Amino acid sequence: MLAITKMYQELMDLIGVDDDDYELINPYKKDSDLKHVSDYYDYIIISKGYTKRVSNNTGANPDKIVEVSAVTIGSLINTLNDLKQLKIGNCQKIDESVNQLSEMNTQIHSDNEIKELVDNFNSKNIIITNTSFIQKILDDLGLNNCKVNLEMIDEICRAGCLINLGSNTMDDLQKLVIVPDYDLDKIDDLNLKDKFDSNLCILKTHDYDLELIERIENRYNQILEFIK
Repeated sequence: MLAITKMYQELMDLIGVDDDDYELINPYKKDSDLKHVSDYYDYIIISKGYTKRVSNNTGANPDKIVEVSAVTIGSLINTLNDLKQLKIGNCQKIDESVNQLSEMNTQIHSDNEIKELVDNFNSKNIIITNTSFIQKILDDLGLNNCKVNLEMIDEICRAGCLINLGSNTMDDLQKLVIVPDYDLDKIDDLNLKDKFDSNLCILKTHDYDLELIERIENRYNQILEFIK
C-alpha cells in the first residue's frame, strides 16, 4: 500500500497503480492520526525537500519516504524512472508513460515558434525570480534569469548586478519579474504589483483543478504568454 499527497495523485495513473493500492494523506502537518503510517504504508510519496518534516510528523523511517518532482516534463520523467528503480508501480506502464512524456518534451523543445520567442526575449530581457521552483522552469525553457530573495527584487532591478551572460550586465536588459502565487502576502507587503505593473507575473503554481501534466503545461504557457 502506498501513501501519496493530493498534488501527485495522477502520478499513480502514470505508474499503473490501482485506486485500491494507494491512499491520499497530508503528511506535511502534525496529526496524531498519522503516527500509524510507518507500519501501514510501504512508501510515502511526497514533494522534494520535505522528508525530515514528514518523518517527524508520521514517525516513518526516511527510507520509506520517496521525494518526487514534477516541476518540468523532464523532472517528471526522472521521477518515473526513480520509482521504477524502487520497483514502485508497473514497469511496463512506467515505460509507456516515459515514452509519451519524452515525445511531449521533444515537441516543446523543438517548437520553432517557442525557440524564436525565447531567442528574441533573451536578446533584450531577463527574468528575476525568487524561487528555485520557477528558476527550473525558466532554465528548461532557456530563458535568461536570475534568482534573488523576494525582498531584494526591487533593489536588484534598480541597481543591476553581474549575471552569467558573458559581458552583459542587468543594466543592459529589461527586467521582468515572475513570483509564485503562494507569496501573495509578501508581494503585497513589498508593493511589487505597483512597482512592476505589467512587468510582473504572479505564477499560478499548484492549480488543483488541473491534472499533473496539465499543471506543468499550464506553467510553461503562463510564462511564454507573459514574455510575448
